[in-house]
Amino acid sequence: MTPPGLVGRIVSVRVLTAAVLSALTFYFTCALFTYRLPGHRFVLAVALGLALSAVSVLVVVGRVFTATLPSFVRPLAGHAENFIFLLVVNLIIVSFLAPVFRVIALTPMRSPVVQRVFGVAGGLSGHVLLALFAAGVAVLAWVLVLRVGDRVVRWGPARGLAHGLDRVAVTVLVLYCLAVGALAANSVLDTSPAVEHGSEIVTVSGVSGPFGLGQISWADVRSWTVPGQIERVLLIAQRDQLRRERALPGLPVRVQMHAGFLGLPWITIVSRDEARQLEQVLEAVPTAAGLRKWLISTLADQQRWRELRVHAEAHLRAYPSDQEWVLLIAKGLREHGQPDEAAALERAVQQ
Repeated sequence: MTPPGLVGRIVSVRVLTAAVLSALTFYFTCALFTYRLPGHRFVLAVALGLALSAVSVLVVVGRVFTATLPSFVRPLAGHAENFIFLLVVNLIIVSFLAPVFRVIALTPMRSPVVQRVFGVAGGLSGHVLLALFAAGVAVLAWVLVLRVGDRVVRWGPARGLAHGLDRVAVTVLVLYCLAVGALAANSVLDTSPAVEHGSEIVTVSGVSGPFGLGQISWADVRSWTVPGQIERVLLIAQRDQLRRERALPGLPVRVQMHAGFLGLPWITIVSRDEARQLEQVLEAVPTAAGLRKWLISTLADQQRWRELRVHAEAHLRAYPSDQEWVLLIAKGLREHGQPDEAAALERAVQQ
């Protein structure tokens, strides 16, 4: 199969629809990392989505192989293969000779155009040269794959099997996109307020992609709904700021969730519970005033007003003379619309 033949087959409707379906599959797989649900099944769904993304690419390639070549590109087939081969070889040569071109460009020439061409070729950066070389090798490999694959699918049984697998794969991909689209609508259309739950990491696991293509990590955390049970949560380093190697067992975490438009609770952020970590330290050193004030400041940022008031009272019991600072905390509670907590703290100061 030659490049014009390849272009001719790509513009066919069957190939274009497969390409659109492949793009949708990749899009909805990325959406799974944005609108995640808690549970073991969701992590399996993410793995399935990555596998189906690869299948969608195979569907596009299979349709390219089995597509009928338009008549207007057939006369160009023999010449185009030689042209693309020579073009790729020239790109590879340019990537190697760029330093030489750079020296030639410094030499005075009669034609400024020629000198300019040498200057541009020699000024290519290392990343561009590497990209040209890699692109050349990839195109050569792709041409070989197309030639071999084109001969295979011409065999009758193989062509029939390809069509059957194509129908099955397309059906599965469409159902997958519809299902993930519903999950995305559950999150996009959701207007419920965020609710945070405290939890603790039990174990952390994950798998790494081949050739360093990222990794998928998840954590088993203590359930915030059923005591004694475990919830599995997908970890997203860019959003959660919780890397797999740092998410150690026993680490307190906060899981921020929404109720979901379709009634499916979904997770927005999993973060370290800094307040709980400070509380663990204060359990061992209850008179550490600096840590206690740091904890109160953290609780204020998280708007956990009741816990803030409890720790302010604990600070007052440890340091009765620090009433002025506690009254400032009470004033801040009142300014943030917490009159009951402020009044309770003021009563503690007056006792």
